[in-house]
Amino acid sequence: MPSDTMDFNRYDAADGITYTLVSVIMIFVLWCYYAGMESSPWKGTLGKRLMGLEVTDEKGERISFTKASGRYFAKIISIVVLCIGYLAMLFNTKKQTWHDSIAGCIVKEK
Repeated sequence: MPSDTMDFNRYDAADGITYTLVSVIMIFVLWCYYAGMESSPWKGTLGKRLMGLEVTDEKGERISFTKASGRYFAKIISIVVLCIGYLAMLFNTKKQTWHDSIAGCIVKEK
């Protein structure tokens, strides 16, 4: 019976490593997608484009990949606090979420 327990623990460790690796890869892929699309001439992801929205800086210009990356990772702050960071746009004159304010961006209609 002890050998079964050891095998079970070995598979748990392998599953944990696989889960962590897949999570890191997904974070990387999503970061590249969001930051790449929002800093591209399209100024937004496919969904934003379909909705007629674009992400710009506060002057209305296209944002850099660095600024788009900051916006992407600042979404963590908007999400962690019970998604209040997204609801903040309802009470903001520029209609900015927390991650938009942090990155100095605006999502507006084309």
